[in-house]
Amino acid sequence: MESVHRTARVGLRVTKGQARRCFALLRSAGDVWAALIDVNAYRFAHGARPVANYQEWCREVAGVACGELSVTAVRSVVRRYSEAFFETARRRRRGERARYPRRKRALFPVR
Repeated sequence: MESVHRTARVGLRVTKGQARRCFALLRSAGDVWAALIDVNAYRFAHGARPVANYQEWCREVAGVACGELSVTAVRSVVRRYSEAFFETARRRRRGERARYPRRKRALFPVR
């Protein structure tokens, strides 16, 4: 079952401090995404198998400080990385062209 995702821009009326904190959270989530990509790239380059499973990633990031992000927010990014990894594997098994997550993002939305 395919789904369509649409995005929309919504203007929020926030103070400068709130806007600064919001962007700090988005930047921290982007840093977590980039770190997940870097860890797997390092493991692949050194002959180790990549970490893909959500539970494995939770063990890897346990106790790691990630800026202003809460544990729940970090796990949200980890869950989305794991889902993207397995979606790529599923597409490859079907014979479609797909690449594993490797695009680093400066700002990453947190659910």
